[in-house]
Order: sequence, then structure tokens, then C-alpha cells
Amino acid sequence: MNREMRPPSKPLMSDAEFRTFLDAVGCLVQPQQFRLAVYQSGVEPSLRKVVWRHLLNIYPDSLTGRERFDYLRRKSNEYFRLRNEWQVPQFIIYCMSDEQLFVCPSGVPASPAKLEKSWILIDQGKSGKIL
Repeated sequence: MNREMRPPSKPLMSDAEFRTFLDAVGCLVQPQQFRLAVYQSGVEPSLRKVVWRHLLNIYPDSLTGRERFDYLRRKSNEYFRLRNEWQVPQFIIYCMSDEQLFVCPSGVPASPAKLEKSWILIDQGKSGKIL
């Protein structure tokens, strides 16, 4: 099937047009009309980072401009906290023998070849030594 590419019927959403969807304190008003305008015309490249955060519901609609900065800072801190918790080993890999499988406490078996790299990285994180 040959699909014909056609340009948008309206020019890309500019910063001025985007601001018409924000009130005096920066809250998004008329979110459905905002989404429709983006769908119908697209967005200038310089605005895409901000607009996509609204389209993907990263920001709740009721946040002001200042509150969005604080919200992103809190979410960023939460992300790094969770990432750091995940990176610190919360489990022990038991080695029963070279012939047997490595088994995590969750009971999920894995072959030694698959876990060898992880085991080395875990040990490096704790003692700096490679097994």
C-alpha cells in the first residue's frame, strides 16, 4: 500500500499558541483542546520536551509552572533513590558447587554462565575483589 505523506493542515504549534492553553500561573487549561491542537498541527521542536510531558500525563493538569519544577525535582530524586536501592544487592547468590545451578532466594534457578558476570559485579561492589 502506497501512503501519501501530506504536510499538516496548520503550522506547528508555537510558543505563543502553547501559552494560550496555560492560565496566568501556568496551569494547563482545556487539556482536551490542547491535545487536539497538538494532534492537528504538531509542535515546534523547541517545545516538544515540555509538550510531551503534558501529553504523556507526566504533569497533573492542576500544577502551576513553579509546581511543575518542584514536581520534576521530587520525581527525579525518587527515581535516583529507587535506582540506588535496586543497584545495591538485596539478595545473596548461593554457589552450591561448580556442577550445580546458582539459586537466588526467590527460587529462580539460572545457569552459572548467565550469573557469572552478575556475581563478579556484586562482589566488586562489596569488596572490590573479583571472584
